[in-house]
Amino acid sequence: MHRRHFMSAGSLALGVSAVAAAPSPKPTSEQQRKGLESMWADLLSTDEYVASRAALRFAAFGGAAVTFTAEHLRSLRLSKQLLDELLRDLGRGDAKRVENAYRTFAYLDPRLAMTKQELCDALLNPDLNRVLAAVLCDLPIDAFAEGEWHWYSPDNQVFCFTCGKIINRLAAITVANIGKRDRKATWVRATRAVAVLEFLDTPQSRAVLDDLATGHPDAVPTKAAKLARDRGK
Repeated sequence: MHRRHFMSAGSLALGVSAVAAAPSPKPTSEQQRKGLESMWADLLSTDEYVASRAALRFAAFGGAAVTFTAEHLRSLRLSKQLLDELLRDLGRGDAKRVENAYRTFAYLDPRLAMTKQELCDALLNPDLNRVLAAVLCDLPIDAFAEGEWHWYSPDNQVFCFTCGKIINRLAAITVANIGKRDRKATWVRATRAVAVLEFLDTPQSRAVLDDLATGHPDAVPTKAAKLARDRGK
């Protein structure tokens, strides 16, 4: 009885080992895409553990992660023509145009191409100022949609926005100060993605870094890309 039991357990152990040793099925392209999108979203997180885990998992995808990054990031350059088009769309009543402009500004920030005076003038425009305030504060598009709100610049370094008793937010005036006294999530993610690109260190990843390094010289992701590129030389 004991011998049969021993052999049965041994057979079971061999079976388990065989299953454990079997290669995992290769994910489909759709599964891979969903996984990359999930990790890309987690790279926005304010939770450093969540963001760090996402960066490690993202890097594990190697070339696919580089391709995904190249598709979702571009150098932080905003032409005057595109700026004017986006501001016009932001001030229109067409909800789709407003949302598309807001989403573009979430990464290609208007401060890339606007002076403080131009920002102040835009914030006085009742057709677009509330959505523009949401962009500058890195808040949802409708954050200032209702209620009484105010803004002022206490020190020529930041704008201070308030709305009721809920919102009291600082927003940098210049590109160089974005991230110092406020947070722009898409730029945080871009900087984290730069670290992944540097770690992978392939011709493709270096090409993406070269492109990102051509952005606004004062933007944090641009600075990170330049440093990563120079360290790889």
